[in-house]
Amino acid sequence: MMKDAMECFDEFSDGSYEPEKVIMLNSDNNETQKALEQLSMVQKQLLSLAFYKGLSHSEISQAIDMPLGSVKSNIRRALETLNIKLKNRDLQ
Repeated sequence: MMKDAMECFDEFSDGSYEPEKVIMLNSDNNETQKALEQLSMVQKQLLSLAFYKGLSHSEISQAIDMPLGSVKSNIRRALETLNIKLKNRDLQ
């Protein structure tokens, strides 16, 4: 059975931060926060594990029992979404 990414984050965390809180603390402005809100909960959690906990895609895959391809594609789509949203902000 696949582990929830939040459960995995908790295993690698000291318990003081939830993924959403970590993302919010590191958001430098409202536009960034709005772009992050466009992501699914799974995408936010995977980004937190990758960028804030420093886990590799393989480590995330093993930790939450999600296929490696799914981890990679979810992270890639999340980054593409953020890139598009933030570029659109710069054009306005």
